[in-house]
Amino acid sequence: MKRRKIGVKTCLLTTFFFLLLSGCGPKPGEIEVLENKDTSYNKFSLQRMDTYKKIYAVDWITDNLFLDSRFRLYNVKTNKAHFLVHDRNAREALVSPNKKYLFYRISKFNQAGNYYILNLQTKKKIVLPIKEQVWEPSWVNNETILFLTNQGDAYYVNTSGEVTKINHSFQATGDGVEDQIFELIQVGEQFFYLDGYKLMVWSRNTNQTKHLMDNIVDLVLSPDQTKLAFIKQVPKDPRDYDKEGFIGYEVLMVMDVKGSRQKVVAQGDSILGLNWSGDSKKLSYLISKSSATNQSELYIADIIGGDITLLATNIGPYYKQMEWNPSGNGLLVNSLFYDADEPHPVLYILHLKSNDKSFQRY
Repeated sequence: MKRRKIGVKTCLLTTFFFLLLSGCGPKPGEIEVLENKDTSYNKFSLQRMDTYKKIYAVDWITDNLFLDSRFRLYNVKTNKAHFLVHDRNAREALVSPNKKYLFYRISKFNQAGNYYILNLQTKKKIVLPIKEQVWEPSWVNNETILFLTNQGDAYYVNTSGEVTKINHSFQATGDGVEDQIFELIQVGEQFFYLDGYKLMVWSRNTNQTKHLMDNIVDLVLSPDQTKLAFIKQVPKDPRDYDKEGFIGYEVLMVMDVKGSRQKVVAQGDSILGLNWSGDSKKLSYLISKSSATNQSELYIADIIGGDITLLATNIGPYYKQMEWNPSGNGLLVNSLFYDADEPHPVLYILHLKSNDKSFQRY
């Protein structure tokens, strides 16, 4: 999840609930999709856009089904939905890469609750033997989840309900509000994570920890586990970095997991909403163009060839903003709309057409 230095003067929001409390969110109109006529530069154009008001999407299950925040499966062809989990206290949904399992928690306010894994095909669920609150969960593969506890201990839990502790504790080196462990990601025997805003890697083979980079606010692993996309904050004057309210910009970069190859994809005042396509060739993201309204432009980058398509504008920021469908020709975009000055979620599904044969269905 995208975070920010406390000193940065911005009203960028990371969750819908914070938007409700703060009152500083944008008041967008309808999303504007651009007509891309220059196919030599713009590899994508829009076939159509579907709008679903008062729906927040979590992830795709198939090209025609998505899971929403109420734990319903919504069919985009029939516009009908049915509940997967019949409990209003269900939360923190995390779908496996192969779309066969759902990890989630059922918890009332201020209670730890229980964690579950649901088989999306058989609809059978198991209660996981996890007694502490889970932090930074991520699927390592199609059967195993990696997670942290509040004490920094790391564990695996698999789809059979077996829990295994990792012989390493991930501890933040600072003691500030933002000095916590974020975005724990495993690639082979390497564990990448953010220690506050420092990009770190721990090797299980050597039991050594390395500090790779500073000022990182987001980190996303490609599905093929060969590349990391990350956002780096860059102050205009490096001497002002630790001062309150420094003025700078952000850079979106991609590097291989060995750290030997790095490329700059984009830069702007604020970059958010990073999401890889399933083939690990495309990266969608937003660049904020207005500090007054937090309106953003949606881009799709061809990471292999380097081409970038500006697809849409007038998008308000939102938590877990975008997800590619399994075939790579559809993109769900969570945003906001206002009804009588009250903010509500709105979901846009963009059905894409590729103007490049190399980006057809994979």
